[in-house]
Amino acid sequence: TSLLLMQSSGNTLVLKNKEDTDQILNSLAPLKLRRVNKLLNTSKETYDITIKLQGEFTFGVSLSDTKDMMIIDFKSGSTQRYKITNDIDLDIIKKYLENEK
Repeated sequence: TSLLLMQSSGNTLVLKNKEDTDQILNSLAPLKLRRVNKLLNTSKETYDITIKLQGEFTFGVSLSDTKDMMIIDFKSGSTQRYKITNDIDLDIIKKYLENEK
């Protein structure tokens, strides 16, 4: 399993270490989501997490500073949109991307 992290400002990083990938994915677990039909594009910063399993991209998660989340299933081509209803802490993702500069 590997994760491709991308920030809208252009920073990109691939994580292959299990502890690192687990830390990123576990940071998403406490998020409470409300499904929506459409997301407004008002964010200043977005973070994309692409999950690669056995050499294939399987899922993508896009998070924004405006508490929007989009989940993409690359195998089925489906996209789900959510509003994050609790506090979101993007610091873990930011930490990895900023340390890569």
